Amino acid sequence: MPGIPREALNYFSFGDEYLSNLVEFHTFKLLDGLKTTDPGCYDRMVKLLLSLVHSEIDYKKQNGYLVADPESKDRNRTVIYRRGMLKKYAESDLFLKASKKKDGVLVEQIYYSIAAGLSMIFATVVAFSFQKKYGNFTMPLFVALVVSYMLKDRIKELMRFYFAHRLGKNYFDRKTTISMNERVVGWIKDGVDFISERKVPEEIIERRARPDLLEADNRNGGEKIILYRKWVQLDPEALGEYSQYDIAGVNEILRFNVGSFVQKMDERDYELYVPRGEADYGPIMGDKIYYLNFLIQLLHGEQVEYKRYRLVIDRDGIQEIQKM
Repeated sequence: MPGIPREALNYFSFGDEYLSNLVEFHTFKLLDGLKTTDPGCYDRMVKLLLSLVHSEIDYKKQNGYLVADPESKDRNRTVIYRRGMLKKYAESDLFLKASKKKDGVLVEQIYYSIAAGLSMIFATVVAFSFQKKYGNFTMPLFVALVVSYMLKDRIKELMRFYFAHRLGKNYFDRKTTISMNERVVGWIKDGVDFISERKVPEEIIERRARPDLLEADNRNGGEKIILYRKWVQLDPEALGEYSQYDIAGVNEILRFNVGSFVQKMDERDYELYVPRGEADYGPIMGDKIYYLNFLIQLLHGEQVEYKRYRLVIDRDGIQEIQKM
């Protein structure tokens, strides 16, 4: 019907494709069960059930949905990946949303204030005893000193916390000095952190170019985003003094270890079922894959350049690097 928003159409088509996959999957499971437990029933029902599978496959082809292909390994791994995404999207209402943050920040600050107050009481009691013996010291002044110390200590900590986060973008985790013949010719600063999507520049989001299915799924969890920053500063004059060759720069190699990702992945081999004629079916093997996207922003003076790469990873490691 005309006038339906694209987002609504996407939601419908994702649910439609998911249900079609579900019918196909459980029909094959039913056939497997009947073949093992009731061969007579299997012989009577196999054609009828496979006709249902054929009708679902034809329906998916008519609507542009992906179907398994015994002759295409790349197609099958894409089918497996998309089916996993559709399952996650369609069943997202069953998932709990976990938003991580430090627990008990306010209570922690209150306890710190109490601790600071107790320490101030001890110091003030000592001062009070001496002041009482040698001069006037009133109770209001005693209370004012305690409260002011408590507030002073918390204000100091809160300001430290505030400035650490506000100024964090101007500081890095590590600084490496580059030397040649014991003379410093430059330095490298780098830092890494997890960030939320609202902190990602709009031009990076546009270049990420997420498909509609991923955008829909991000309503619930969202992608995990790691920000890695590196600042390289070189002194060309110092470089030139220590070499008989003209040096335009240095090669900086970034190594990214995917070992911790691989450990948490499902097994690579994944079984898909396809019909073979009207009275038979069988499994084909596909690969369970994951994608890791790298978006790189290179800045040099006023020049800005963007690059995007996608790693295709499975349980055995990196299978492909795609330049997007």
